[in-house]
Amino acid sequence: MPVVCAFVPSCNAWEEVLDALDGASPLVEDGGPGVAFLEMRGIDGDARRWIASVRSALEGCAACSSLEFRVSLASNKFVALCAARSGDGTVVARGREAEFVAPLPLAALDLDPKIIERLRLFGVRTLGELAALPHGPFVRRFGPPSGLWHARANGVDETPLVPRPRALRIDRSLYGEGTAEYEEQVLFALRTL
Repeated sequence: MPVVCAFVPSCNAWEEVLDALDGASPLVEDGGPGVAFLEMRGIDGDARRWIASVRSALEGCAACSSLEFRVSLASNKFVALCAARSGDGTVVARGREAEFVAPLPLAALDLDPKIIERLRLFGVRTLGELAALPHGPFVRRFGPPSGLWHARANGVDETPLVPRPRALRIDRSLYGEGTAEYEEQVLFALRTL
């Protein structure tokens, strides 16, 4: 699944930015302040066109006019975010995810500093070094959450993209007299709108 990550380090009008990104993809996930993920599957184009459409959507947003933003593309959310943090326009080809994240520091996993310190005691400083550890013994020593860390250190993130809910704005109305006893009566009246 091609995922574009828009990374806006500082933004006070985040909802406006997310609304602008709706112009590039119908599926936009709010990844937290300054991070948005866009599903590009089914949208015509290639990596360059997808990144250009996201940039165009952001440049058309008044709230973004003075903001620095970075746009990247990868096959999953974790790698796309790492790519956006590393530089604007970064594209990580499918199958190259592990290679891309390998030199990154453990901090890329947003781990508790105490866990990072424990890993450093074992000589693990990068995601590549973490990925090289045998999965079973690593998870046994560090607990169930470490399975996710190990997968991400290998460039794998199976977390599905969860589109943000959109409020439906209704700008039509219908006035009438009487009451409706059943839901079907209301639905029938709404069909005429």
